Amino acid sequence: VALVLFAASGYMIYRLLARVKKLDKNTIR
Repeated sequence: VALVLFAASGYMIYRLLARVKKLDKNTIR
């Protein structure tokens, strides 16, 4: 169970980082 929770939290963090990177690219342009 802990492994599943860890994977889920990591996936959410990855999506958050990807979204932030997209916003940064848009603002830079």
